[in-house]
Amino acid sequence: MEKIALPPPPSKRLIKTSLHQAVLDERLQQVRLLVDKHRAKVDTKDVHGRTPLMLSCMIDNSVLGYRMADVLIKAGADANLKDGMGRTAMSYACMNAREHIVKLILKEDALNLTEPDSDGNTSLHHAAACGNPLIVRALAKAFHRFGLHPDSRNKLGYTAFLVACKSGHFASAYYLITIAKASPSLRDGEFHRSAEEWIQKAARQKRGSDRGQIASAPAVIQRPLASLAFERDNTMYQKPWVPICRLYRTPITYRAVDSTVQLPEIANHDVSSATRSELVINSMEARQLLLEEIQKVQTKAGVSIVKSPPPRWAHPPTAKLRSLAARATTATSLPDMIYIFKVYSEMYQPPWRQDHTHSKMNELQDVSMSCAVP
Repeated sequence: MEKIALPPPPSKRLIKTSLHQAVLDERLQQVRLLVDKHRAKVDTKDVHGRTPLMLSCMIDNSVLGYRMADVLIKAGADANLKDGMGRTAMSYACMNAREHIVKLILKEDALNLTEPDSDGNTSLHHAAACGNPLIVRALAKAFHRFGLHPDSRNKLGYTAFLVACKSGHFASAYYLITIAKASPSLRDGEFHRSAEEWIQKAARQKRGSDRGQIASAPAVIQRPLASLAFERDNTMYQKPWVPICRLYRTPITYRAVDSTVQLPEIANHDVSSATRSELVINSMEARQLLLEEIQKVQTKAGVSIVKSPPPRWAHPPTAKLRSLAARATTATSLPDMIYIFKVYSEMYQPPWRQDHTHSKMNELQDVSMSCAVP
């Protein structure tokens, strides 16, 4: 007999609201209807602590996600709320490389950019790992404008600058060191490597992966890990009771081979352009510019930090003592070590030794004087 799936108990039934479901189904008009007409609460959290604004940063369609995020923010959604892992909407926007949503959230006045999640990662850490240098540049400008510290470490000891260097995102690292003034002299707490060592390791891995690639193979479509959990409703929540309706489909583009044949596009040009943007800055190699900037910062810091040691009293060397002893004596030969030891003994006697010597000398003088008197 087939088992019938029963709904969860009433104490655990608040898994999501209708606004959460509308965002997951990418229904823009339904989101507007719920927010504007029905006055749905935009800051309600689901079973994982995620708000509809966070979900709008995770869906596959980035255009609809931006529009829904705009509707939610205008309705008063709080961008500083955290989910069960301590992540905010800005964290998910940076993780999924949602550039327009990041710029939209940055316009908010009361925004905490340095708040870490449960792993110690801030929004700048997630931006450095996403591979979009435009997001990193926007956040770096915000950090510089508000005077925020860009070198906060996560639980493994990585700063955002070290994360960018480790991931091979040289353009993002360049913006962090030039705009946000990140420190290139710090080392991570996992492997104790500096930024230059991570840059060299990432360059070697890139060269090795380029040699191993097959030229005829199609480009792999990279998708953010966070969006994979939301491709189907039952991967994050429990089994749905109603079929999922997706009104908006991503159209398949075609490229013309000749006038009669059309083939679907297999390669993802957006990913390749994003990869190229991490390697090139203003038609120049980003890795070389980053290394030059690191060398410049370290040289400047070395000039300002290194100071001349304070003068300290130094003990006269043995060669100098021998030369002084040779000048004092009338003999032409240099004194031996016994004579040098006598010089040291006479110059550096303790007080009790000096008193004892003086008392003995006085006794000898008295004895000699008494013998000389008739």
